[in-house]
Amino acid sequence: MRKFAALLTAFLLSLSVAWGQGRVISGTVTDDKGEVFPGASIQVKGTKNLIAADNNGQFRLLVN
Repeated sequence: MRKFAALLTAFLLSLSVAWGQGRVISGTVTDDKGEVFPGASIQVKGTKNLIAADNNGQFRLLVN
């Protein structure tokens, strides 16, 4: 029973750590004049995480 409780505790702790790793990055892409830039590609450097800004230049990207 102790072994099961220890394994369950370790599993639940690992889930909370894994869940807590995600972060949402959001913003608005603008040009040098401050006007929105729709359709711009946003990528996390060194990863394949890629998203395009919407028609208002806004984006939301989940980063692990």
